[in-house]
Amino acid sequence: MLMHLVHTLTWEEESVFLLLLKEAQMKKQLKDVAMHIVALAPKYLDESEVPADVLEHEKKVLTEQALNEGKPANIVEKMIVGRINKFLEEITVVKQKFVKDDSFTVEKFVASKGGKLAKFVRYEVGEGIEKKEDNFAEEVMSQVNASK
Repeated sequence: MLMHLVHTLTWEEESVFLLLLKEAQMKKQLKDVAMHIVALAPKYLDESEVPADVLEHEKKVLTEQALNEGKPANIVEKMIVGRINKFLEEITVVKQKFVKDDSFTVEKFVASKGGKLAKFVRYEVGEGIEKKEDNFAEEVMSQVNASK
């Protein structure tokens, strides 16, 4: 039986998260995963969602760092593979170590409960709201000039 379970979590009135799981009937575990997303703020669900330009930029930065350390080119290639994997563990939710039990990745934790992480959307309070920036000095001068 395929079932979609949607969970919205507000935490400390700073962030709201929406998590969608397939084939899951687990409200507590769903809340745990949502809280994991609140705490670790992953940017992507999995490696397939990471834009190629983000990976290329990271590879370039890591390559420059390794070469500046004086590492040989053949060693640099192997180092980059490992460091890119570590980078992906940090930015993709499925590869992150689960906060409540770091013997699992989030993907393995959800799978162990009979679910599959299909999508998450992360909202942060104030995100997308542009704040009007006022120049107080200019405002005062305009009022002074207007009163003359």
